[in-house]
Amino acid sequence: MTAANFLVGGTNTTWVDVLGANDAGSIQASGADASTSADSWLWPFTPHSGYVYTLTGSFTFISNPGSWVAVGFAQAMPVGPSSGAFNNGNINGYDWILLNESSGNAEYFAGPLGNISITNENGFIPAGPGTHAMTTILDATGTQWVISANIDGTPAGTYTYPVNPPIGAAGISQYTVTVPANIQWNDVSLTQVAPGGVPPYLLAALSTNSISLTNTTVTIPATGFGSGPLGYFWSNNSNIIGAGSTNSMAPLPASLSVTSSSLSAGQLELVVTNAYGTNITLIALTSATTIPTNKPTITGFSIVEGTNVMITATNGQSAATYYLLGSTNLTTPLSQWLPLATNVIVTNGGFANGFTFTGTNVVPVSVPQEFYFLSNTN
Repeated sequence: MTAANFLVGGTNTTWVDVLGANDAGSIQASGADASTSADSWLWPFTPHSGYVYTLTGSFTFISNPGSWVAVGFAQAMPVGPSSGAFNNGNINGYDWILLNESSGNAEYFAGPLGNISITNENGFIPAGPGTHAMTTILDATGTQWVISANIDGTPAGTYTYPVNPPIGAAGISQYTVTVPANIQWNDVSLTQVAPGGVPPYLLAALSTNSISLTNTTVTIPATGFGSGPLGYFWSNNSNIIGAGSTNSMAPLPASLSVTSSSLSAGQLELVVTNAYGTNITLIALTSATTIPTNKPTITGFSIVEGTNVMITATNGQSAATYYLLGSTNLTTPLSQWLPLATNVIVTNGGFANGFTFTGTNVVPVSVPQEFYFLSNTN
């Protein structure tokens, strides 16, 4: 299931009992069946073009359970419908095969709610107790997806979808049984292969398509996957700010971590590419400043090169922007003091920490006196 999560289209590895709290029983962790209900146990799954997915469920008929068991793909995995079987509209099975112990009957269905019957055959396998493996295969390598199934390796049919189905779940199911203890599930597996080249996919990226530049480090996790060699690059308004490559099929780390001062408002772009395609993610960057709550206190002052002033202060808030105001008259209302420097960014300060700022060309040489004020607002 780890593979299903990271490489096979899954979003998590948690099984869901479709009937949920309405269920009269369940499948235990050991694989023993304790439910008489028509129910399914599914996990989230979304197929991608370029892959062949093989879903196999192995089970043992201890004796006649009184109904069918099934393996397959479905559209959704809700909790609490009136029936948990694949032919229920809340689940909407798209490809499943089921088997009956008493007659060896195999039935294979495709299409929404399984409205296309591919196989319905008594004696498909020898009737009676025994261990079997039911397999459904989803071939998503072509323009039109193809599904097929087999029991113990014996083909049960093939179907080509005219319109590719909206599959969102995979797992096992059963129809109403009378003796659930007569079914023992042994294992369930979902694997993928890529017979041809697989275009790149982004398995993890920023959860939003917009970032506000707040004078801090911008960190964006991103992982690309596809047929190697893979290459990637980040660009900000057409300026390349990071690039890399790999020659393996292993996931490609493409994370970005830069200071926001090296970025500009506009468009941030991540491009992951290989010989079979290109995947592009666009992220909008907006300018913003951190409005500090700390009020700085000037602790030192000196004139540098005649027109520059060096100010030391405490209580600087890291990543915040302060303003240097000036006036020739100390009694002038603060609202009338003129902004001399409007982007005093604290990069080395924290709460109660000191920092130093140099104002360039802020000392008026033509006036006898000038007063300065360091503010957290302008």
